[in-house]
Amino acid sequence: MLILGGLAALILTAAAAATGLKRFHIYAGLTLLFNIAGTFLPVHEGVTTVLLGVTILICGIWLLARFIRMYPLPDEEDGRGGE
Repeated sequence: MLILGGLAALILTAAAAATGLKRFHIYAGLTLLFNIAGTFLPVHEGVTTVLLGVTILICGIWLLARFIRMYPLPDEEDGRGGE
């Protein structure tokens, strides 16, 4: 599992380098952290994988909420409505 975690972290680091998004570096670090913790703690590997996924999902929801606050939908009076 540690090898797969390292490979996933490497892919996320490459994605960060290709896109310039710094959060992929954070995701890569979290991937390594969760996989190392799962290796040394007496928990099932699936638990650490799910925790990593939930952490990334929470970050995504936070980013979406921030985007929606910054760029709200325009009013319905702009002519795009059905009525």
